Amino acid sequence: MPKQPLAEVFGFPINNFSKEADRHRRLKLCPFNNKVPNCTKDKAKDPLGVCSVWDGNEIAITCPVRFRQEWQIVEDAAAFFVPPNTHWTSLIEVGLDDKNGRSAGNILHSWDKKSAVALHRNFYNTLPTLPIVKPDQANLAWLIYDLAYDALTNRYRLYLSETIYTDFDPALKRITTPEVGPLNEFLDVLQEKLHAKLDNGIGQAKRDSPQIPSLQNIIAEGEVE
Repeated sequence: MPKQPLAEVFGFPINNFSKEADRHRRLKLCPFNNKVPNCTKDKAKDPLGVCSVWDGNEIAITCPVRFRQEWQIVEDAAAFFVPPNTHWTSLIEVGLDDKNGRSAGNILHSWDKKSAVALHRNFYNTLPTLPIVKPDQANLAWLIYDLAYDALTNRYRLYLSETIYTDFDPALKRITTPEVGPLNEFLDVLQEKLHAKLDNGIGQAKRDSPQIPSLQNIIAEGEVE
């Protein structure tokens, strides 16, 4: 049977039956610095409480608040934003709107300000390889986190695995530009659909009839011209 999918619920592994874990489940508390003491994922009155799930043998973080464990994320971001020994603080969930009142996440880049994105390692691995720059040339940092299991407490601890430094525009272009496959494979799919349409009686030509156009030949002739 497949492994049940839940890794952490209300901040604790489901096989953690400590008093602290029981209290968080009973009161539906969030141990990761939510904006209120309780978990508010999905709905406030009866929250889902799932922080992470199993993806095969790996854990996938499913709640953004999970990244706030011990505020490590803020310290890591500050290391990119401000010089050492700078006194700083943080604010939670401050929206940015454009001049028309619409949400616009790229305003900081337009203002020539730095940005940082926190991602779980497993999700970051699904992205294309980003063009990397030196830290002092970057205006966008990718903070890549993993979860380490602590057998003593039977809990997972968030830690910074790696920081990737990029320039905003090349990174955004790389992410939004798909990696296309061979054109011939797509043409083969279209050709099969064309044959199927004709074989089903829509049209008079048959599969082996010269009346059926070869898409490969059409493309080739167009390139020659």
